[in-house]
Amino acid sequence: VWSLPSLNIQTGRLFFATTNQILQNVYGYDLAGKRQWLTGSFGTVAATSMLSNTSAKGAVYVGGFDGYLRAFAQDSGKLLWAFGTKDHIYASPAQLSDGTLIQPSTDGTLYAINPQTGKAIWEFDTLEPIRSSPAVDGDDNIYFGNGEGKLYSINPDGSLRWSYQLITDVRNDLNSSPALGTHGIYIAGESGEVFFVPYDYPLTAAGKADARSYTAGENMPPDGANLIVT
Repeated sequence: VWSLPSLNIQTGRLFFATTNQILQNVYGYDLAGKRQWLTGSFGTVAATSMLSNTSAKGAVYVGGFDGYLRAFAQDSGKLLWAFGTKDHIYASPAQLSDGTLIQPSTDGTLYAINPQTGKAIWEFDTLEPIRSSPAVDGDDNIYFGNGEGKLYSINPDGSLRWSYQLITDVRNDLNSSPALGTHGIYIAGESGEVFFVPYDYPLTAAGKADARSYTAGENMPPDGANLIVT
């Protein structure tokens, strides 16, 4: 079990997932330790589940290595919807104040998903896998790290607020989840370092003069994918 449990204290239900692979890896338990239901996905689950709300009719959201974020009914385990990304999901989801789900994928994309329909609202692309579970501040700004060694801040409408290059070494993955402090963001990297970036530093005069700051939107190749014949 890599997935941390999520707990509904109003209904007394506990939810977690395991690394079992085929349809038996998402569990609902009561607090007496009795299993209420068992369901799952077609891949290992490492991500922590998230509850939509404390209602017994609410959903529990679980992302898996088959690349899907799924919504299950908390009371029965019934599949409500499934949203497919283009690679496996390692990060746990987050939620904006209006209920919008935020799910990163190792396909390098951050997805905003309608919690009722399971349909995409917007997508933000990066160049490397995202294994960092996002953090959301009180203004619905979204923070995460990715395999480029960059810390990203995304507006609630899916546009780039800013990004900042924290690691330039070979071991540059920012797979850990950011922590939001009083004055800025803390995040640890594959380089073995822990970093601190003041809130909106890349938007300040000093930040704009810093070559590691970027504020011009999705920084993607203009020609997209290529097929090369050899």
